[in-house]
Amino acid sequence: MIKTTESEFKEFKTLFMGWVRRFGLYGWTVYFRHEEVDGCFADINIDLENMVATVRFTTEIDDDDLQDYDLYVIAKHEVMHLFTAKLAWLANSRFATEVEIKSAVEEIANSLGSLIV
Repeated sequence: MIKTTESEFKEFKTLFMGWVRRFGLYGWTVYFRHEEVDGCFADINIDLENMVATVRFTTEIDDDDLQDYDLYVIAKHEVMHLFTAKLAWLANSRFATEVEIKSAVEEIANSLGSLIV
């Protein structure tokens, strides 16, 4: 078991917020926690209604997972969850309308369009 450092946590936060800006995810309040996360490097809890995200970065990494430990990739992955949160919520809602789903897909398409040159 390897412990992650405060420096790695700080770098993770910087990378995460860089991806937030790159994806144009403005209006979100993001909180970070450096604590044990079972089974993964990081996770995210999203409150879509209040536009609040809490991102947890693990304090411990299994030796077997070290080959996959890349702060850049981990931060980007968690931002992808934030990026697709509205669509995921709509997909899980029994009452989502076709217009709401199309709107969420359009938001994603517009954001990706500005990223891909």
